[in-house]
Amino acid sequence: MRLRRLLPVLLCTLVACAGVRVSQDYDATTDFTAFRTYDWFPGERQLTGEGGIAQPFLEERIQAAVRRELAERGYEKVTGRTPDFYVNYHVSVQQKLTTSGVNVGYGVGSYGSRGGVGVGMRTNPVRQYDEGTLIIDFVDGGTRKLVWRGTGSKALSSNPTPENTTATVDVATREILKQFPPDRGQ
Repeated sequence: MRLRRLLPVLLCTLVACAGVRVSQDYDATTDFTAFRTYDWFPGERQLTGEGGIAQPFLEERIQAAVRRELAERGYEKVTGRTPDFYVNYHVSVQQKLTTSGVNVGYGVGSYGSRGGVGVGMRTNPVRQYDEGTLIIDFVDGGTRKLVWRGTGSKALSSNPTPENTTATVDVATREILKQFPPDRGQ
C-alpha cells in the first residue's frame, strides 16, 4: 500500500531539474548514430520498493514522455518489425536517512573579576525520507543486449496531484534523455 502512494510521488519530486541527479552508462562499442527506430521492450516493467505493485497511470505517463522526447529527437516508433533499439524502464523507491550534522558553539565572557568559557553542542535529528529512481534502458534490437542506461533520482515529496505527477514525469524523462546519445568527447 505504501508503494502505491509513493510511486506517483517519485516522479512528482523530480520536477525541479536542479534536484534531479542524472547519470548514464553505455556500451562504448555501440554505434548510436545507426539508431533510428524503437519499440517497447516486450514484457512487464519493474516497479520496485515496498509492495512492488503496478501503477498503470504512472506507466502511461512514462511511455508518453519517452515517446514525445524520442520523437523530438527524430526517432520513429515501429511495430511489427525489429526496431533498432528497444526501450525499457524501471521505477524504484528506497528509504534513506539524512541529518544536517552537528552544531557546535562556544563563548567567552567575564563577570567582574571572573572569566569563563562555555561550549555547547547540538545534534540535528535524523530524518527518514523516500528516494525515487527512474531508470530508462535502451536495448539493441538485434542482439537484445543493453547498450545505454540513463538514471534519475530525487528525494520524494508527498501528496502530488495528477497534473504534478505528469509534469514531473515529463521533466525527469527529458533530463534523463538529454544524455542520449552519449557524448564520447568527439
